[in-house]
Amino acid sequence: MRTRRAVLALLVASCAAPALSQEPRRLDIQVVGGAVAPTQRVAKAVRGETLLLRVTSDRPGALHLHGYDIELALKPGVAAEATVTLRAAGRFAAYFHAADEKPSKRHGPALFHLDVLPK
Repeated sequence: MRTRRAVLALLVASCAAPALSQEPRRLDIQVVGGAVAPTQRVAKAVRGETLLLRVTSDRPGALHLHGYDIELALKPGVAAEATVTLRAAGRFAAYFHAADEKPSKRHGPALFHLDVLPK
């Protein structure tokens, strides 16, 4: 009887639908003169989604996405990338720090916001 149950369990498991691999959704951000276009100031996503954050800039610096602690080193004309699975819902601000900027704990206005909506 145990053998029949084990065989049946294996048959059921082998007939189950395979897990679908979900490609990350690409979010392209272009920084020009330390700012982004108005259409890029708010990006929306859903909790659980995986994003490929791809950032290009016309000048050297860094992009820091608060809440997810992502920091990308930016070189002019070279795309910097990070893949992140969005585990927390909320509004997360991203800031650009120019390479010649003095370190400071104060930020100016956010470069853009990532709004992660609950499922």
